Amino acid sequence: MLDGAIYREMALRPSTPLSARQHNGHMLHPRTAHRFALYLLAIILPGLGSDLRAQPSTHQTQPLQLSLYEAVATALTNSPEIEVLRLNPERAREDVKEERGRFDPVLVAEGYKQRQVEPSGSSILGSEVTTSGAGGSVGLEQLLPWGTKLSMDWDSSRDRDDSLVSSLDPAYGSALQLSLEQPLLQGAFDGRPWMFVRVRQASYRAALDDYDTNLVGQLREIIRRYWGQQLARLEVHTAEKSLERTIKFKDEIEGRVRVGVLSPLAGSDASAQVALRKEDLIRTKNALLVASNRLRQSLGIDLTLHSATELVLTDEPTYVDVKPDVEESIEKALSVRPDIMAQRNRIRAAELTARIAENELLPEINVIGSAGVEGLSGDPKAGFSGQVDDTFEGDFNDAIDELESGDYYNYRAGIVFRQPLGDTSSRARANRARIELAQQRARLSALMQEAIVEVRNAIGDIESGKQRILAAEEAKRFAEESVRNGEERFAVGLATIREVLDAQEDLAEAESTLARSLVDYRVSIDDLYSSRGELLARYGIRVIRDSTK
Repeated sequence: MLDGAIYREMALRPSTPLSARQHNGHMLHPRTAHRFALYLLAIILPGLGSDLRAQPSTHQTQPLQLSLYEAVATALTNSPEIEVLRLNPERAREDVKEERGRFDPVLVAEGYKQRQVEPSGSSILGSEVTTSGAGGSVGLEQLLPWGTKLSMDWDSSRDRDDSLVSSLDPAYGSALQLSLEQPLLQGAFDGRPWMFVRVRQASYRAALDDYDTNLVGQLREIIRRYWGQQLARLEVHTAEKSLERTIKFKDEIEGRVRVGVLSPLAGSDASAQVALRKEDLIRTKNALLVASNRLRQSLGIDLTLHSATELVLTDEPTYVDVKPDVEESIEKALSVRPDIMAQRNRIRAAELTARIAENELLPEINVIGSAGVEGLSGDPKAGFSGQVDDTFEGDFNDAIDELESGDYYNYRAGIVFRQPLGDTSSRARANRARIELAQQRARLSALMQEAIVEVRNAIGDIESGKQRILAAEEAKRFAEESVRNGEERFAVGLATIREVLDAQEDLAEAESTLARSLVDYRVSIDDLYSSRGELLARYGIRVIRDSTK
């Protein structure tokens, strides 16, 4: 795996149900992984998507069949919104790298050439002294995690002057110097530079947890839109059956009118109801189109498939019995929910920031030290006495040899004290850090309370959903019986046309209510997994995190 890369993995396998009872795989199909692999192969072949968009189809497109698991996998592959979310922790990881970059060694190099003409003010040296030369230096600077600043510099030069008191012309100089500075109070302990890296790391972990949280939100929206399209399809089916029943009843009335059993005005109510049923069918078909478009948007498939490709959803909103435990669900939520995990990492970052700010209130007392060696050589010239000084006679290599001998050295050690009078800015930063820490802790308490409420509400929705389904099924049975009885009674003249039409309308409403109850119940199951912090695991989604430490 590439260092630092964030990957998403969709493992298409069943998840562990919330109840101890085993149920027949309502959510998954054994062929899921194979079908989805073929689908991905079709959409990622180079040029296939652009060809489909650029040219009109010469044949009818095949429908795309998707289970709920395959829909989630498709969104992970194609959705631009999920791609935007994925990049947020990538950016936070770069912040960690940026902070670590403070500890990279720095190479410093310098070269120069100079000439200086200055008045001497001496009758012995003449009215002016001309100095010229060239040189350079190279060095390394390094900041260590515990705050030590190290530097090492090597300088060399070649100088010439016309001064009567100088002994060498040209003169070659070489020097090697090592320096350090170590904080003892401010900038050490809780204020050491590595503390800033730890703050960034905590923020990065919070960004990863935020990514999980946002991914859960996207996943919940996909689930709702998947079941929303299924509900719209069921309502179209209900509207078609209702229209079919009404037309059949209208035809029966018209048959009786033709044989003179009923008056010509008897079928007006039935004709009106047929028109209303047609209007309902048109409305439900449009609702199905809107629901399908919303699902396509969440899946991002219009970027890879022909826009006319029909989505055929294979998972039906059937009943699945789950029996969650309230206390176990709350305990799970408080330990693994990504939004709570993210907030705990923010608290960790705020604690580190507060410790750094507290350290800045201390006086700055730093130990400093340096040590070095020097070398000198050159061409001797007659001095003021007229004699030639050949002590350092030689070229640049001789200056290097002189440096290595260590005969000429220097060292220095000391302590630097620095303390702003009043130090208002540092106190303000420390107070702000304390306030931020208190806010983050309060947010964690609020999130934990919210998680508890969401778990209880989700379990309540599941329990009420079961009762709604039972009630809707019973209402449908009664409505079906009412339609049969009404039609039989109408056949023998014991019921009116209006009574039969009302019974048919009640049946259509009961069928629609049952479909909504089933869809709401299936959504509530995933809401419970979401409130427990297990929705990603339920759909086999795992975020692979890097090894940033």
